[in-house]
Amino acid sequence: MPRPTTKRDNHGRATRASDLAWREILKTVPRDRIELAQLQNAWSRVVPRHLQEVAWPAWLGNGRLVIHVTDNQWLHELSYLRQDLLAKLRRACPHAKLQGLRLRVGEVEVVPAPEPVPDPVIAGLPREPERSTIAAMEAIEDPQLRNAVATARLALGSR
Repeated sequence: MPRPTTKRDNHGRATRASDLAWREILKTVPRDRIELAQLQNAWSRVVPRHLQEVAWPAWLGNGRLVIHVTDNQWLHELSYLRQDLLAKLRRACPHAKLQGLRLRVGEVEVVPAPEPVPDPVIAGLPREPERSTIAAMEAIEDPQLRNAVATARLALGSR
């Protein structure tokens, strides 16, 4: 019995997994909500830390971003920075197609600053090699290999 044939939309072409995932996401999550989340993620890169504590992108609709601020004083202060903020957000998320910003007093979500990542600790060797190490290096017959091992040992001992 022959198998039923079904027409595939991408027959002959590969489709990236990310494209398939976005197609499914956009079926359930409104585009404005996704763009707002991307703007909120970019907020910490675009805005200085002292402003992140008093302002937060709260809503996006029809290309207008509403930014909540903690009080009227900050609302007044940020009104002078509106065009600068808009330009920075447009560069950070060009796909959002921001038309403008609106400032409102409202609840501000303060995202904690990321904790600094400590530098990795790289263990070194003592500056002077042990007698057994010297003996092992001297036992290497190939002069090029012996020289390479000695050079590597010197480099590790200089840390």
